[in-house]
Parts: sequence; C-alpha cells; structure tokens
Amino acid sequence: MNVEIQESLPYINSFICPHCNTRAQFNLIFPQIDRKRRDEYAANMKTAIFVEDDSVTYTYLIWRCQVCEKLVFRASSQYSTYGDAKIVGQFPSGIRIDSAFVDCVPPEILVDYESALKCYEFDEYRPSAAMCRRALQASVLEQGADPSNDLFTQIDELNKKNPDRFTNDIKDWAHSIRIFGNWGAHPDKDGLKDVNKEIAMELLEFMKSYFRYVYQMPKKVAEARQKQNPQKPSP
Repeated sequence: MNVEIQESLPYINSFICPHCNTRAQFNLIFPQIDRKRRDEYAANMKTAIFVEDDSVTYTYLIWRCQVCEKLVFRASSQYSTYGDAKIVGQFPSGIRIDSAFVDCVPPEILVDYESALKCYEFDEYRPSAAMCRRALQASVLEQGADPSNDLFTQIDELNKKNPDRFTNDIKDWAHSIRIFGNWGAHPDKDGLKDVNKEIAMELLEFMKSYFRYVYQMPKKVAEARQKQNPQKPSP
C-alpha cells in the first residue's frame, strides 16, 4: 500500500450500527484525521469540540459503517477529572422497541421504558434502572393497584387479583430483582448506587416479558376471540 494513502486512513471505531444492526467497524469521515493527528485524537479528544465549561468538553463526530456504508452521528462528553469519554448522543439511535408494544402498552408507560433503553445504550445503568422502575410502577397503578402501597405489595396484589395476567413467574421475577425489592422494603434507600450492567439488563428483560404477559398477550387473545365470534352488524 502506498505510504501516503496509509498515512491518510481515517480513525477506526467499532460499535453496533443502528442501520444494519451489525457490530461493525466504522471509518471516521468528519473531521478527517491523518495518522499523525490520529495519535493526538486518541490521547486527548480535542477535535471538533464545544467547550461548555472548564470541566467538560463535547466531541461531535460522523462515522461511516464499513458494512452498510451509512452514516452515524455521535456526540461524546469528556470530564477532565475522569479522563475517558462517554457517548451521550447518537443519530440515528440504536434503540429498538418491539413494535408490537406500541399498539398495546399505554404511551406514557412505554416512553419511560424507551428512556431506560436509551440510558442503557450509553452505559448509564442507574438512570436505566430508575426508568424501568418508574415504568413498572406506572403500569401497576394503571392496572388498578392500590396507590397507597409500595411496589412490592402492589405486585402481590395484582397477582392475587388477576393471576392469569400477573402470573406467579412475573411476581417471583419482580421480587427476585433486588432493585424492585429494595424500593419497597427500604423507601429511604433506592439501591441505585449498586446497579451495574447486569442488573440493568435484567430489568430491561423483565420489562419486556412483563409487557408481553400484561399487555401484548391479552390483546392477541382478545383479537383472536373477536375473529372467531365477530359481532353481528347493527341492523
């Protein structure tokens, strides 16, 4: 390979492409960085930045996926005290919510779950857990739980009222996730300080299963019954 061409190769990164959903290699196409400047960039992300204050800088970059060749815009922040940069925004987003949930889960509940997914995407595990918990609390209230009870008690309450929808598996799973249990048992300590990636992922997986049992499956059953016994048109 020609040395001059090699010197001008763009900086390479790897992440999941929001277009083709593949963990791919990406070429940095803006700003263009030659090999000499690439080392400076890797050591201290000071290219194309907006400085908000003395402690944090924001970097804006455009990447091209080597698989589908589509572009991704990413913004990252870097605190001088901590060193490593953190992704704080991406367009298009890699977040994908099961489209089946949109037609059955109340929008005000789904928007909290979407926020939890976005937080998880950018390694913000405590906010992700908090939004999962908020979505679940909103849902159990929407389903008729006593608002004066804590979440732990509300889950048991709905399991007794409607065990076909709020199954024993859902109840046991919710109670087994420490962040849900602690919220009810220790109102003054939310437990969020100990949330890691594994706990945040378990919460997201729980919410998906919860939505399927509580909203998606009953909707499908109702639609199937409607097809089997269509109402006669009004005379």
